[in-house]
Amino acid sequence: MLLALERGHGSVVLRVVDDGQGFNPEHVERGGLRGIRERALIVGGAAAIKPGPEGGVEVRLEVPSRMI
Repeated sequence: MLLALERGHGSVVLRVVDDGQGFNPEHVERGGLRGIRERALIVGGAAAIKPGPEGGVEVRLEVPSRMI
């Protein structure tokens, strides 16, 4: 499990990576995951949800630092 909060150029990036069983990519846009992406877009940010590098899932959320 990885949890990282980093400051970028004008943004803040949150990365969460787990080492679980992963997910079906066809189901990424359902429920809570869709909500993460929609809320990121509202504040001018972005969210990426994909299979993790060693299995599991990686969620990356980037928002402008002016929003924090």
